Amino acid sequence: FFLSVFTATLEPHFTDCISRDLETFRCWWSPGSLHNLSTLGALKVFYLKKDSPSSEWKECPEYIHDNRECFFDSNHTSVWIPYCVQLRGQNITYFNEDDCFTVENIDAEGIFNDDGLL
Repeated sequence: FFLSVFTATLEPHFTDCISRDLETFRCWWSPGSLHNLSTLGALKVFYLKKDSPSSEWKECPEYIHDNRECFFDSNHTSVWIPYCVQLRGQNITYFNEDDCFTVENIDAEGIFNDDGLL
């Protein structure tokens, strides 16, 4: 357990995803202790909407860089369909299989605790 918490704080990770209305949702991330990834645009958010076998990873529909936030408007939000999110740097992808969820399960409490873990 300690190793997973330690690793999560070192590497870039999602800190929370929340949907307050089941029509939109947002996710926040942290660069971890990798300061070279803390500059604006150094990390990009990609998501996979698992609604068909041919689903592909797509980039965040709307960034709010000041908050390290990705916003999914109603055109990009569907309930009952699993989403996975990942962070990508220039040459590396940061993905944890636990970074998957359905919108109805990310209510106002969010899905991640302070360590970036479910």
